[in-house]
Amino acid sequence: MRDRYLAFIARHEVAWELTFAGLAVAYVLVGFADETVAVQLTEFALTIIFAAEFATRIAASCDRRAYLRGHWIDLVALIPTIRGFRLARLLRLLRLVRAFAGVYRALNQVSALAQHRGLAWLFVTWGAVMVICSLALYGGRERRQQRR
Repeated sequence: MRDRYLAFIARHEVAWELTFAGLAVAYVLVGFADETVAVQLTEFALTIIFAAEFATRIAASCDRRAYLRGHWIDLVALIPTIRGFRLARLLRLLRLVRAFAGVYRALNQVSALAQHRGLAWLFVTWGAVMVICSLALYGGRERRQQRR
């Protein structure tokens, strides 16, 4: 089960990191919003999502100590904060550190993909098709205007 979970995360690493980066930004924004029932429920749901992700990742880790050394920010950011205590809200900003780290890792993956030779040919071909189709549409428009 562990191997399947880790393989799933590895296979979808870019989407995984970007999703959790977006959730981290939402988590920080919710922490500074006015306290309403909807905000409290959203905050609770996001906390559950982050706690579940952290718990499953550490449970699936082969070396839990190494995982904690690399993801201590996630553990500290999970500490519940009292909404009235403003300094504790700064712990939420640690979530942004994780978000930016996730975006950085995702961009590294995209960068490696962009250096692939087949992708360059795909973009060149796509650009050529776009130019040819645009010229055909423009030529057809010119003919219609000359008929009038």
